[in-house]
Amino acid sequence: MITVSDAVDYGRFQTRSAALKEVLRQAEKAAFVQASVSIFGEQGSGRRTLARWIFDRGLRPGASFVTWAPEVSEELPLLSEGDTLLIENIDECTSGGLLRVRQAMDRFPMNRVRWIVTSRGEASSWMESSSVARELAYRLCVVNLRMPRLQDRREDIADLARLFLSVCSLVNGLPEKSFSAGAIEALLQYSWVGHVAELNNVIEKAALTSEQSQIEAANLFFLGESQEQAEQIHQLVQGGMSLFEMERKLIYQTLELTRQNKTRAAQILGISIRTLRNKLNTYREGGLNVGTL
Repeated sequence: MITVSDAVDYGRFQTRSAALKEVLRQAEKAAFVQASVSIFGEQGSGRRTLARWIFDRGLRPGASFVTWAPEVSEELPLLSEGDTLLIENIDECTSGGLLRVRQAMDRFPMNRVRWIVTSRGEASSWMESSSVARELAYRLCVVNLRMPRLQDRREDIADLARLFLSVCSLVNGLPEKSFSAGAIEALLQYSWVGHVAELNNVIEKAALTSEQSQIEAANLFFLGESQEQAEQIHQLVQGGMSLFEMERKLIYQTLELTRQNKTRAAQILGISIRTLRNKLNTYREGGLNVGTL
């Protein structure tokens, strides 16, 4: 079973960091009130994951988590009362995108839909771009949360690395692997510009390319260091299996890993418990079970 040392388990987050624990404490309070949420933080720090965490905590029966990119799609996704709508990087929206957001908020006010936006910079860095931006900042920045940088929560790096390694090995059918003390030290000393997303990238490459059961510091290739590593990864990708089959295999393997704990399996897979149950029902209706894998 995947363990994250003695880190505190908050569902989608496992952390020792006092800074992140405080963010989660504030986010949990926000989950149970009907207010818009703005999540600030650098790219790759886990802003989307925090948005999903808030949705999971305040889940209403039948509610959906919906994402919308107003810069790409002029049409607002189909929404129902109680849904959560996420708009990422609102600070990068053009005037046209911001205008579409305002029109959408007029159509679905905060008492009907929970609005969550993410931004790399504080509201003050983008709200002065136009009168529409200023109006939206007043409406959207009610509960403000800031995701800490990975280098500000270094006590989590080793635990996250082990978790990513376990999940990557599971997904790709690899034998169980571990880190040497030197590898852990290298991870702790590295400056994580790309934050959690970069750490996941480095661990995935190491898991897929190292041939030994123990990953050494020499097996850690940070982004852009070796093109050969990317080529090796492509060679290791499992072929001859449909997306449906791969998904089914991953779900059953994750359930086995978590000893049939559906809640924990859904958290590892990054899906809601309702989605997991629906998929399992589909497999059962089709006569598919663990024995078919």
